[in-house]
Amino acid sequence: MNESGAQRLGYLDGLRLVAACAVVAQHLFERFHTPWAKAIIAPAPGVFGVVLFFMISGFVIPFSVRKGLAPRSFAIRRIMRIYPVYLTVLALATIAGISGLMPHLAFIPTAGLKAWVANLLLVQDLVSARNFYSVSWTLTIELIWYALFALLLKTSGTRAGDVSAIAAPAAMIALTLASLLIGSRIPLGRPGMIYAAVIGYQTYRFMAGEVSRGYWRSNLIGFLLVTLASNFVAFGIFHHPNITVMQAIGPWTLALLLFAASFALPGLRGQHGLGHPLLVGLGAISYSIYMMHPFAIAIGVHLGSPLLVVPAALALTLLFALVSYTLIEKPGIRAGRALAERARSAPRVAAALP
Repeated sequence: MNESGAQRLGYLDGLRLVAACAVVAQHLFERFHTPWAKAIIAPAPGVFGVVLFFMISGFVIPFSVRKGLAPRSFAIRRIMRIYPVYLTVLALATIAGISGLMPHLAFIPTAGLKAWVANLLLVQDLVSARNFYSVSWTLTIELIWYALFALLLKTSGTRAGDVSAIAAPAAMIALTLASLLIGSRIPLGRPGMIYAAVIGYQTYRFMAGEVSRGYWRSNLIGFLLVTLASNFVAFGIFHHPNITVMQAIGPWTLALLLFAASFALPGLRGQHGLGHPLLVGLGAISYSIYMMHPFAIAIGVHLGSPLLVVPAALALTLLFALVSYTLIEKPGIRAGRALAERARSAPRVAAALP
């Protein structure tokens, strides 16, 4: 990586903003049934945004441990990155359900112990518990990616990148073939997100000079071919009631193209592209945008007319995200760093004691 300091990852914040805006657009315009709203959500921008988020995560996580993985410190920083905002939105979701702002969440206070424990631990999808907050399913996959990455790095060491480059597509191919063999549709989106993170990992290795451009390109081509095949099987041979095969293939392909272009074309990373200070600044609050926008949209739809709903929902999303980032997310990140450093230094102190 020739970039230094903030420039090294600034353009990724710009890319995060693109991903967040795509998800917001999906959830906002699917509230309307007008032809123009349907045209906006027809390409499935939400799927594009989530895939892009995981590719970015796949790049950032190995970057964050480039000086070495300390499992306890790594876990603390990742938990403190996700949980302060997540616990806040769970509290807000409970209030929104009780107050009638979001009636579909009124079940939360009486959901039962299993559902509460599952949602607090972010394993609700894994134990078939009712989801409290619509976008939290991606956090579950994010935590799985963190755990797999740490495990892979600990067990495979310097071979972790090569192992993941083989294991991820192999797993997707195996699941796709299994779907054909049993004659039933296996949901491949969630394991595909892990594969997207692995592509981000391979991109980090390329940018860090660990692998050649040809190796990186082969991984990109492999991802394209595997996801084309898996989406064709899942949505073409088998069918989904709400998603067409093109709505599956399109966003995965577009996310790959944009992500790859942001590294292949230096100008796209510059201050006139994804590295523009405004995009970088807004991209820094993208996690809060992602987590807070359902509340903003719920408030906005009470205004009725799309001419009022859209600007109100966008303005409220930005306002809520700024408050969340300033008061919750950023302090959580700082606390995570402090706790991680304390955990890292504790063994050194203990070893130094007579």
